[in-house]
Amino acid sequence: KNLAVNNLYIITGKINEQGCGPFSLTGQPNAMGGREVGGLSTTLAAHMDYTPENCKRVSAFWNSNCLPSKPGLTAFEMIEAADNHALDILIICHTDPVYHLPDRHFVEKAMKNISLVVEINAYKGSETSSFSHIRIPALPFGYKEGTQTNMDRTLTRVVPFAPKGELLQDWEIFSKLGRALGYEQAFDFTTTKTVFEEYQAMTKLSPNRHLNIYEADYDLLANKPFVWGETLFKDNRFMTDDGRVRVYSVTNLERSEQPDQSYPFLLLTGRTRDQWHSGSKTAQVKSLLKHKPLTFIEINPDDAKTLGLTEEDEVIIFSKRGKLTAKVKYANINPKTVFIPLSHKDVNYLTPGILDPQSKEPDYNHTAVRIEKV
Repeated sequence: KNLAVNNLYIITGKINEQGCGPFSLTGQPNAMGGREVGGLSTTLAAHMDYTPENCKRVSAFWNSNCLPSKPGLTAFEMIEAADNHALDILIICHTDPVYHLPDRHFVEKAMKNISLVVEINAYKGSETSSFSHIRIPALPFGYKEGTQTNMDRTLTRVVPFAPKGELLQDWEIFSKLGRALGYEQAFDFTTTKTVFEEYQAMTKLSPNRHLNIYEADYDLLANKPFVWGETLFKDNRFMTDDGRVRVYSVTNLERSEQPDQSYPFLLLTGRTRDQWHSGSKTAQVKSLLKHKPLTFIEINPDDAKTLGLTEEDEVIIFSKRGKLTAKVKYANINPKTVFIPLSHKDVNYLTPGILDPQSKEPDYNHTAVRIEKV
C-alpha cells in the first residue's frame, strides 16, 4: 500500500516540488523521532539497519559485546511469543497493546501467559492495566523535557510548562532499571541533555550522510528548530546512487481477509480529526464545538437502507473473531464498506492478526464483517 502511494506521487510529478517533499508515513506525534533513536525493535538507532557492519559500529560505540545481531520482535510478534510461553517479562511504556493490537481475544489470552508485565504510563485506566503486575506512573507531555522530530525532519526542544514534581521522565525510569541490573556506568545519565548528546554522537556512525543531527545544539533547539538533512536535500535529487527516482511495481496478492456471503462488508479502522487516538485526553474535554463521539460505525446510506437501518440505530458488528455494538452514522463511503474509529475501544475484537511479511504491520483495514440491528 505504501509503495502504491509513493508510486502515485512520483508518476504524477507530485514529489520534490514546492510543498510536495517526501514525508514520513507516520501517524503519531514524534514517531519520526522514535525511529531516529532506535525506538523500533527492528532497527538500530540513527536509522541503521541490522547489518554486520552497523552492529560492529554500535558495539564499538557502546563498548559492548551483548548487542543482538538480528532485529527484535515487533509488538504483535511479542504477543505471538507469549502465546507460545516464550516471553517471560514485558515492559510496556506509554502504549496500550491490549487495546491497540489486532485480534484482541488472542492478545488477552497470550498476555496471561507472561510472568511479569510492567506498565509505564502517564494515564490511569488503560485496557492493559488489568493484565499488568507492576504499574509505574510517568510524566505526561507538557511536563517532559527533551526533543521531538516532526515528519518533515524538523527537530525541536520540548520545554515543560510546569514542574515535574516527584514523577520521573521515561529515561530516568529506564536508567534506574539499568543501574539496578548492574549496568551503572552505561546508565549514568544525569540530565535529558546528556541523553540527547549521546544520541547525537551516535548519528555520526550512520552511513546515511543526510542524518546530520550531530550538528544541532540542544540549548538552541528551544528557540531555533533544526531540520536534519536540509542542505543535502536542496539539490532536488533522490537518495539513490545516480540521484534518479525508482518506481517499484506493486502486485495485489490479496493476503488480507476478504468479504464473503457470511461477512459481506469490508471494515476499515482509523483515526478521526476529533479524537485522533483513543480519547484518553480529548474525551475528557467539555467543548462547545460538535465533536464526533468515541464510538460509531459509518456506513453508505444505500447499504443502510438495504439493511433497514437509519442514523442512530444501534447495531451489532460481527467478524470471525468477535463482535461489538455501535450507533449508525451515514457517510460518503464506498458501498459494502464501513468505518469504525480506533477510539471505539472494542474495535480490535474484530480485526485479524494478519501481518505484512516485510513491515510486520497488522492489516487493520481489511476485516470482513456482517451487521445486524439490535
